Amino acid sequence: MVDLLNPGLGGLIFAILLGDLTVMSLTEISNFKASNSEPRLLSQAAQEFLSQVQNILRGFDRDNWLKTGFRDFDTSFGGLRLGRVTTLASAPSMGRSALALNIASNVAIAGKLPTLYLSLEMSVEKMAARILGQLAEIEVHNLYDGQVDLAHDQMLGMAIERIKITPLSLQHCPY
Repeated sequence: MVDLLNPGLGGLIFAILLGDLTVMSLTEISNFKASNSEPRLLSQAAQEFLSQVQNILRGFDRDNWLKTGFRDFDTSFGGLRLGRVTTLASAPSMGRSALALNIASNVAIAGKLPTLYLSLEMSVEKMAARILGQLAEIEVHNLYDGQVDLAHDQMLGMAIERIKITPLSLQHCPY
């Protein structure tokens, strides 16, 4: 079991809370200071923002961005900004949770970063089924129905082996 509460791991927390996707490194959470809420003049805040934009354009800020595993998104937006709240907004049942779960699994699998995914609505078993289906390229309803042919069975076996070394923890937090 990965100790996600140990800031030395540099792990990530994904939390879907009322439509907001929060991605923060554990170090950022443990180092969060009340000074972030001190008032600043608009001119000072604007100057700091422009300085950040210049650093991003020069490539100096790459360590503060998380690659999602979605090439077009990462190319267009640079990924997700660490320490910020990114809102995934859509009509109901349009795939916000699926997208966030895919990002979390991509970060944990490809990036090998300890990751915690919290869901208010989906059980741990359903999350695991979605990830296995994605990795094995099997429709999730086929997994539940037991409709898996030999080729998909082999892909499912490879997916299971792949996730054995994945530092992804899933938690259902019903409200």
